[in-house]
Amino acid sequence: MDTQALMSSIRAGEDTELELKEIVFRGDRIAFGSETGRAASKLAEVFVSMANTRGGTLVMGVRDTDRVVIGVDPRKRDLLEQFVVNVATTNCNPLIVPALNWEYLPGEGDEPKLCLIIDVPVSRFDIHQTGDGRFLQRIGSHRHLIPAERLARMFSARRMIDPLEERPVEQIGQATKLTIYAATYEDHGADDRNDA
Repeated sequence: MDTQALMSSIRAGEDTELELKEIVFRGDRIAFGSETGRAASKLAEVFVSMANTRGGTLVMGVRDTDRVVIGVDPRKRDLLEQFVVNVATTNCNPLIVPALNWEYLPGEGDEPKLCLIIDVPVSRFDIHQTGDGRFLQRIGSHRHLIPAERLARMFSARRMIDPLEERPVEQIGQATKLTIYAATYEDHGADDRNDA
């Protein structure tokens, strides 16, 4: 998403595919400006709900109450990035691999402010849960538990397209087995004999 489109989305506010976070540093601890509670668990909820729905973008450095770009302290850039990576890999099960990009966005008076843009991919094969075991989805700008019946349907549907799942072949005939064996192994044996 280019900067102009991103700024237009920020001005419109949070929705299914956009989350805004004001970052507050308390020493080496990270908090979100308008939210109480542990930042790691709140961020895991955002990642999981986006991945389980349609994916989305999280912009860190924007005050979500009035959608003003306030930025992130450049001296705390590495700390914030490591925090995000830790949450994505340890507080989400299975882990989520977001794309992290640093950009300067226009703040008040068009002064450039450093922001972290995080793109959370939609999960095609997994259904993610938070570290405390909650399966969440995103509806509008809100995170909700996935109802049990929907969760069961999601597991069933995603299991059907799992590329790594092995399924037994039922009642394969002897002739078919011999054909597969011949195509797989006999040609390799001929190559070995020719090399000798």
